[in-house]
Amino acid sequence: MVHIDFGYITGEPQSGDENAPSTTFLCALKAKQGGWWQSQFQARTKYVVQQLVNATAGYGDINLLIRTDQEPASQHIAKTWQSSRAAMKLKSHIQLVAVGQHQGLLPERCVQTVRRQTLCLMHEPEARTGVTVSPSSILCTWALRHAGWLLNRFQPASGPAS
Repeated sequence: MVHIDFGYITGEPQSGDENAPSTTFLCALKAKQGGWWQSQFQARTKYVVQQLVNATAGYGDINLLIRTDQEPASQHIAKTWQSSRAAMKLKSHIQLVAVGQHQGLLPERCVQTVRRQTLCLMHEPEARTGVTVSPSSILCTWALRHAGWLLNRFQPASGPAS
């Protein structure tokens, strides 16, 4: 089972602009194994789905359960992912979480963790230079990817330490 959900990093609106800059990312969480990964969403569904297909290619010929919420964007990603797997003759089906039950979706905490780690990584250059880093900047893109890498690489293992 893989759970997916979107996360957002939003900045302060600039003077004269009523829209706040933001970056959108997708968290995917493997249930039971405990590992998870994230991918930056670039408004290119094909790119995001290809990363999800590649990440789950090693699962073999299992009937993969894709669990997501009722957001249209999440459903679109899940359906496209399912179609891509079907083209590879791999089974999968989608399970939608009931409206209002977002906390039943495992990536909710993942989204919060990735967002916090990204903001911490962005805070360091802001503190050193005094320049605010916009969520739409390339530095935020790097921080988001690096946060995902750090959290995947250094997540605590379950069981006794060896």
